[in-house]
Amino acid sequence: MAEEKVSQSWTLFLGPIRETLERVPPLDGPFDPQAAWEHKYSVCTLTPERGAKGEHPRPIGKLVLNRKPGAQGTFSLDVNFAISTRGPSGMRTQASLTCAADRLASLRKWELRSEAVEGGKPVKDTAITETAAIERGMLVRHGRRERRVSLRNPLTSNWTLMEAVQRLPFHDLPPQHFDMLEELDLHKPEQTLRPVADVHVEMGGRKVRLYGFRQLGRGILPVHYWLDDRHRLIAVTGSLRGYIWERA
Repeated sequence: MAEEKVSQSWTLFLGPIRETLERVPPLDGPFDPQAAWEHKYSVCTLTPERGAKGEHPRPIGKLVLNRKPGAQGTFSLDVNFAISTRGPSGMRTQASLTCAADRLASLRKWELRSEAVEGGKPVKDTAITETAAIERGMLVRHGRRERRVSLRNPLTSNWTLMEAVQRLPFHDLPPQHFDMLEELDLHKPEQTLRPVADVHVEMGGRKVRLYGFRQLGRGILPVHYWLDDRHRLIAVTGSLRGYIWERA
């Protein structure tokens, strides 16, 4: 039964990126998720190609996360996110976040700038800037107008969760309940994160064990986070999009 569950996890949640993972070299050397680090990921779609069987990742962009420890149980996370939407057109987002160094990397405050690009250059009059902070259980956002949202649960984001899972134990972790801002924009309430069975995969010609976490919740498809035995986040799959390790 255990082997069957592992096989199902592989087929459903790692199968679409199996060949891509095989080209990722195994990562050697120590890694401290609490320290300063920079990780770069390839962003890809996980939708079926026309006329093809199964799912085939198609690269559409890059994500760079840069973490620095802070004072009083916090850390900063700089995010650079760029994707192509059609041909030379795309979107680029840069954000600087301050988060609590808790199990969910709960958001404290951030600054964000997002803009359309054409041929790698910003498109005039498309830039959106925003500052936001958590104040007395309230999310307060300042952009083109002020918005206030009352919070019932800890608030994190899909980008900060990619930092948080690297500090979590692989086993004996109770379900983590939270709300999420997808790309610091769309509010996804009532999310849950919990460990799943580990799997063995081929990376760079070697067998590597990956440890997993599964996120379920309102407004999303299941998301899976896959880490190596040093707690490096190697891949994220789900919601029709994948993030696959490129380099540190």
